[in-house]
Amino acid sequence: MRDVFCYYRKSLKLSGYDSPVERVVRQDLVLSELCMEKEWKVYRRFSDIGFLGDPIRRAELIEMRNLVESPTCPVDLMVMYSVFAVRGDSKMNEDLFLENVKGIGGIYFHKQKLWMDYDRLRFFLRGPQFVRMPFMKEEPVRLIKRERA
Repeated sequence: MRDVFCYYRKSLKLSGYDSPVERVVRQDLVLSELCMEKEWKVYRRFSDIGFLGDPIRRAELIEMRNLVESPTCPVDLMVMYSVFAVRGDSKMNEDLFLENVKGIGGIYFHKQKLWMDYDRLRFFLRGPQFVRMPFMKEEPVRLIKRERA
């Protein structure tokens, strides 16, 4: 049996569910059914209500980090409804989100049936420019543009 965190995003658009409360409730129902099917114990649920205006650190992510850093936290997986809920947040929250996934060990996105570890999620969110491969040279190789004859 796995212990999991369920993380809901208010900003996630679900067809047929207009209000933020309806969207979070729908995600909770779907992920609760998933966890029951897979016999995963939901250790804690986090609902990201979002904020307008200046980017601030999400209170839910801070609370999650505090739990992850606790030596008694048994959680080894975060479960979210869709992979598209994690894109487009401010850099500050992206770093905190990635830090939590790294501490937990992995994340599962239900809609896409997609498992990711920290490295794969980081690559997905930030792109290849942030990944340093051991075989890469210090200086990028410049391609020579050939002129057409």
